[in-house]
Amino acid sequence: MTEGARNPALKKRVYEAGQATVTLKLREFLAAANERGLLSISDAQLYAEQLLGLLREPLYQALMLSPAPSQEGAAADRVRASIERFAHGCASARNITR
Repeated sequence: MTEGARNPALKKRVYEAGQATVTLKLREFLAAANERGLLSISDAQLYAEQLLGLLREPLYQALMLSPAPSQEGAAADRVRASIERFAHGCASARNITR
């Protein structure tokens, strides 16, 4: 973060190689699932950003604030629960009744 403040070009390259690429691929995945009727979402970009936001917090906590090995399982459980809640919330009515 500090280096990004000193070097905006580096910050942009890191963003484009990391978060932007992941968001794009996730948006494509969500849009395809929506087109197949597996999900019911109105804006794949927004939903991709929201899912990444849900995942960022427990991972940030585990990696930056409490990197002890005993915390790794707890972070994985929180990530799994976040994904399950997100997917359930986005599930199409067709999939809920199956």
